[in-house]
Amino acid sequence: MYTSEKSHTSVKYVTRGVQFIDKLKVFRCLFCGKTFPSLGKINNHVLTHTGQKPHQCEICHKRFTEKGTLRKHLKTMHI
Repeated sequence: MYTSEKSHTSVKYVTRGVQFIDKLKVFRCLFCGKTFPSLGKINNHVLTHTGQKPHQCEICHKRFTEKGTLRKHLKTMHI
């Protein structure tokens, strides 16, 4: 999923616009500069820049960026 280039202070995840800053133990979005404490959180955030919506409702086929948003949609729209 990721390719990396190692340097002295960081590992850059080039394919997805994510940089891991080892000294701070955070992941930085290369699109907007925001930082996140985990790879999972930065992965969800980067989807907002790429426009990808990998989670789809099986009932109405609407697509969502995050799995939690899909779960909320199912609870509120398809009780």
